[in-house]
Amino acid sequence: MIITLSYTASQTLLKHLIKSTPIALVIGASALISPPVRADVSFDDFIKAGSTDTLSCAAFELKGTCFWMKCDLSGCSVKTTAVIEHYTPDVFVSIYDSESPEPISGGFSDFATGWISNTTGTEHAQKGDHSRVANTYRLADVYGSPSSQLLINLLESLPLGLACEPGSTPFKPYFISRSNPWFWNTGLVDGLLNFTGRNRFIGEREDGQFNAGYDTTRWGFLYPRAGVVLNHDHFKASSVIAQRSMDIVFNGAFGLYRASLDGPEGQYYLPEMEIEEWSSDKGKWQMLYPNYESECHIFGDKTVKEPTETDIEGWSDYRSEDGDYVWHYWRKYECCKRPDGYFFLWKVKW
Repeated sequence: MIITLSYTASQTLLKHLIKSTPIALVIGASALISPPVRADVSFDDFIKAGSTDTLSCAAFELKGTCFWMKCDLSGCSVKTTAVIEHYTPDVFVSIYDSESPEPISGGFSDFATGWISNTTGTEHAQKGDHSRVANTYRLADVYGSPSSQLLINLLESLPLGLACEPGSTPFKPYFISRSNPWFWNTGLVDGLLNFTGRNRFIGEREDGQFNAGYDTTRWGFLYPRAGVVLNHDHFKASSVIAQRSMDIVFNGAFGLYRASLDGPEGQYYLPEMEIEEWSSDKGKWQMLYPNYESECHIFGDKTVKEPTETDIEGWSDYRSEDGDYVWHYWRKYECCKRPDGYFFLWKVKW
């Protein structure tokens, strides 16, 4: 599919980038945005994710009331605004072998890798072959999603007209695994530093079930957060690596580049700053490639797989032919709007 960004769209995107991205990356981005781009993941997918097509993923709720006050020479007045909660597709995560399936992500990675550090070669599993080797190696990128702002625009156009500002910047890099290939490919330091949470895993379970028991299929453990998983199925291995990548974005990792995803400060603005692989309460996933998914869930959610006679496990619809994957990560937000000139008093939640 050929996608051409207009000059206006290109400049708008660059303005977003200039605000919070190192100038070297912006210069590289300007060269990448202008020409037509061949993509397996189209901008249509990002547009759909910010539209009514995935409004169920947003899970919009009214949670209470905020009280605000403003005083002047004529006296004081109090206003109220609604406390709202919803999920936003903050970032998209590309998991791939040697070339990203998302063109802008891949282009940024090539540029940013040279800017942050030198790359080294790695031995990767064959694309499209989920039964050949025990270890699966993958690269990972995390970038701000344009869908986040599209969703905000949609929510603000609905009758209530309320939405929390996204904490991410479209196409800003938040994690690049090739920033330090040695740490990413070995996981040695991360494995030595993180002695807690060794039983945390990604695998088949019900949403909210932390310890799913030893009879549960485990796809891989969260630690060490490296680009290699002891699993020959690259859908399952890539899911593990995607979860590890987002954990690095939120919690950091020794020797690996990541940018903070904390978003703008506000009087009452609470983007979720934790991540749980076992529950969708704080965040959830939506596949964009190889197949577009209109619903969101945790990795390994038993309720979404569809076993067949030829696929007893039921994950064939999620498995990529070329071994590459792209997901949205939807993060939960809670906020209330501040009226101009007013200061925050308190909130009441129900």
